[in-house]
Amino acid sequence: MNVLYAITHGEMGGVHRFLESVFANHSADVRPVVLSFREGAWLDELRRAGMKVYCIDGARIRQPVRLFREVRSIIEREKIEIVHSSYAWCHTMVTPAARWSGCRSIWFHHGPISDRRWQ
Repeated sequence: MNVLYAITHGEMGGVHRFLESVFANHSADVRPVVLSFREGAWLDELRRAGMKVYCIDGARIRQPVRLFREVRSIIEREKIEIVHSSYAWCHTMVTPAARWSGCRSIWFHHGPISDRRWQ
């Protein structure tokens, strides 16, 4: 099973620690792939460890067609079956392509929900 983990940025934070514990406990049948929307040192560590990592720098919600195409391309290339997104922003960025591709999707919200209307 191939799982795409979408995160907002590539620097170590709370959700990144959570994902490291998840990666460490996956069975051999699960292959994690990470998608970030900003580069960072944590992504470099994952790459050095041999994990497949993608970064779509400069992603904006106002570019839905571009994002849909790029995320869908990753899903198809990596044969992703489940998309796990952290935070509402990431979920907004990846869910359309996940649904179009027939993937199951999970929204993990690490922390409180903002009072912004779109969340």
